[in-house]
Amino acid sequence: MELVLFLAATVVAVLLGSAVSTLNRVHGRIRSVTALGRPDIDHYELAYLAGGPRRVINTAIALLSAQDRIRVSRGGRITTVAGAPTSSRDAVEQAVLDQASSPGGRTAGEIRHEVAGGVAMTGLKHRLIGRGLLLPDGSLTEPRRIHARLRGLTLLAFGVEVLSLVMAATGLVPWNVPTLLAVLFAGGSGVRGLLAYRRHARSLRGLLTRGGLDALQAARKRQPYSAGSVSGPDLYALSSAGYEPGMAVHHPIAAESAAYAAMAGAVALYGLGQFGDQAVAAEIGREEIVHHGAGGAGATCAAGACGGGTPDGGSAFGSDGGGSGSDSGSASWGDSGGWGCGAGGGDFGGGDSGGSSCGGSSCGSSCGSSCGGGGCGGG
Repeated sequence: MELVLFLAATVVAVLLGSAVSTLNRVHGRIRSVTALGRPDIDHYELAYLAGGPRRVINTAIALLSAQDRIRVSRGGRITTVAGAPTSSRDAVEQAVLDQASSPGGRTAGEIRHEVAGGVAMTGLKHRLIGRGLLLPDGSLTEPRRIHARLRGLTLLAFGVEVLSLVMAATGLVPWNVPTLLAVLFAGGSGVRGLLAYRRHARSLRGLLTRGGLDALQAARKRQPYSAGSVSGPDLYALSSAGYEPGMAVHHPIAAESAAYAAMAGAVALYGLGQFGDQAVAAEIGREEIVHHGAGGAGATCAAGACGGGTPDGGSAFGSDGGGSGSDSGSASWGDSGGWGCGAGGGDFGGGDSGGSSCGGSSCGSSCGSSCGGGGCGGG
């Protein structure tokens, strides 16, 4: 009987080792996409890489508010400002302006829900895919299937280990070399499988390619996280905007551009916690329930978590944690395991932790529930 246990442990160890190697190879091949085109990306592209559609929309609302083109009222209702321009060259900003110009305005959650599943967001997503910064939907189907098989083999390995220990402890099999090897083989392979499963569980939630992650990390290096909101004189001191601090005095137009660029980059990379007016930021991040279907019947989802579901399954934007109005339920993209989620713990979270903040569910045109081998951020 001890030989049967030894044979079972050996077979499970071989199968599990093969699954781990295959998953590493397949997942690595899919992620190893070289970025194409110009190396620089705008703040809305950065926002998508760092936190997905939710971060993009929150960034657009915040920046339009900073330009006094929309007004964010208590309760999160957003309206256009009378006399302010109602057109924009950016498709996402235009989509937000169109929603805000509706009679009576729209809440931030309603705007997130509508824009996340709209043409502007789809165009931004496809632009990132075309440049090799984001994986197309369905790309991770195979590694996720291997990942599920790895989970089963890991449980089987620990099962063989427990069975061997119980049978040896009760005297059903003697403590000899085959029994000892069965325990060691099953336990060792189970631990290896568990570690690999947990590592890939984080990475498979994101869709950033290696090129996308490199672009996100380069942007964070140029503009590090700043504790507290970025506003006022602090804006002029950010070298990432491309201006020297003295230009704030000698070149007002350049200083204004530097301030705007710095704020846009900070909110895109790290969330609403970086926006200068935290009262407005809290209203933008306000959560409410949006009902889908006639008469409010049918599915419901947290509008604040709306992002855009992925056919791949799982959640496209991870749980961002954070304080009031944070992006819980929305995935972040830039740091989980090194492939795909943003850091910062959410729109109201902390700095670049390097960990994963993926998980949760997202809603686009439908309630659904994505970060890659390492990708998170906050919405």
